[in-house]
Amino acid sequence: VDLTDHYYIYDEQLFHLFKNCKLLEEAILFDCYGITNDGIASALRERPTLKSLCFSDMLDPATYVTSNFSDSLASLKSLTSLDLLSFNISNELLSSIAITGLPLRRLVLQDCMGYSYAGIFCLLSKCQHIQHLDLQNADFLKDQHVAELSTFLGDLLSINVSCCHKLTQSTLFALTRNCPSLSEIKIERIGSEIVEKFDSLIDFGVYPQLKSLYLARNLWLSDESIIMFASTFPNLQLLDLKSCKSISEEEWTLEFPNWRC
Repeated sequence: VDLTDHYYIYDEQLFHLFKNCKLLEEAILFDCYGITNDGIASALRERPTLKSLCFSDMLDPATYVTSNFSDSLASLKSLTSLDLLSFNISNELLSSIAITGLPLRRLVLQDCMGYSYAGIFCLLSKCQHIQHLDLQNADFLKDQHVAELSTFLGDLLSINVSCCHKLTQSTLFALTRNCPSLSEIKIERIGSEIVEKFDSLIDFGVYPQLKSLYLARNLWLSDESIIMFASTFPNLQLLDLKSCKSISEEEWTLEFPNWRC
């Protein structure tokens, strides 16, 4: 069921929906202004077999999710996909998911706040079969953090670490080096400081698994880096370079005509 923008849905209606729909496996609740965290917590207890939950927080961003919500979420023993958008979560919430050992394959914490590296480390070290990970705007992340986390992500297919402003291009190479199945990386608008010259990465290796690379609004990119990508990622099919103002479009698009940009 997708209730996105259904502003007339309130906690009571959601409770009855979850209670009466015995085969319900997926619920999408974006921009449902009438639903509270405690309301969805009560509904979740009526449908413990839920496999996929997408929910955005419409409450005061300064308010953490309640323990009631955390307990209900951790009780979903079949949950494989969890999208939380714009939540003020805590390390305790992530730890409770980790301890429960939910079979997560997809985890989205886009624009969430309130948690730290300790919380996401705890979760990913326990849930090591994540295939799709979105940590957009996790501004505490540093290159060494991503390098450490990537060792738990052997099954990873796609990742989004856009708008993590403490990251540099080193994160891109750590991910491709440590995640053998990774085919899509979104690393838009990260830190502009270049800590490692590209010519020092000439022996970095070849990673044919990568198919899509989103690098929009990265001012540190240059023609040199794009040319290096061509040999490092030979099977790249999509390259997003929107608002990368240091790139000379004419030169590399002629040299690599098979890329879709």
